[in-house]
Amino acid sequence: MISPESFQALVPTLISRPNPLIWFTGSAVDQRIHIGCEQFAGLRYRALNSEPGKRICYLEWSAPEDLEDFSDKEAWWMANPGGGIRITEEDIQAEYDSFMAAGGERAFGVQRLGVGDWPLLGASRSEIPLEHWRRLANPEPELTGARALVLYRAPEGGPWAIVGSQRCTDGRIHLEVGYTGEDSVDRVVGMFVQAVTAWGPAEVRWAAAAPQRSSRSLKPWASRFTARTRPKRPRLAAVSSTTPWLIPKILCFPTAIRPF
Repeated sequence: MISPESFQALVPTLISRPNPLIWFTGSAVDQRIHIGCEQFAGLRYRALNSEPGKRICYLEWSAPEDLEDFSDKEAWWMANPGGGIRITEEDIQAEYDSFMAAGGERAFGVQRLGVGDWPLLGASRSEIPLEHWRRLANPEPELTGARALVLYRAPEGGPWAIVGSQRCTDGRIHLEVGYTGEDSVDRVVGMFVQAVTAWGPAEVRWAAAAPQRSSRSLKPWASRFTARTRPKRPRLAAVSSTTPWLIPKILCFPTAIRPF
């Protein structure tokens, strides 16, 4: 792991050496689980987006980033130049089968094929420009219609998110991000139960297509979701949006609360 602190401390120490070189070796990153991967991602971004020069050499062996079929053996060899020498097709096939059996297609792509989920950097870091997002802030929305509450976590783990949404009388969609973090299942579910109790949706469910691990972790708490009280709006960070795709995207999360 290359931390910003170690990189900043290393570079000045080389200035007194003639023709100094810094070698970085690594593999593709998955930003969902590889905390602090931005430094290495920044080096890669610079290499791929800078004009060719004398000061940098970047070599990468990986399958195409848009590869859809991870069982493609040609892609295996693109990402593994030692194929047939240090590693055999049978070795990769066994690894592939193991990852697939555990629902780890994404991990196989990152670890074996070099198909990373790289963090966005600079101005492209957010899909929604921050200033535009702030301009949409509406602390006193006039809400109407059914409410939606969502508890989401990626299949591979990582941060949880609790998000609420409801239509505004002007036709826009109001979103409230109540929580994001990496607390324990017990604590997150406790906060979610509080939100469900406060908002009072008519039914609580999670998608049947949710990853088995996520379903198993939440099943012991299903009985706690039966609490019904008079609905009230919790105090959450809020923003209203005119972007209609935000709500379908939220409601398609693997673990969701939907009012009917």
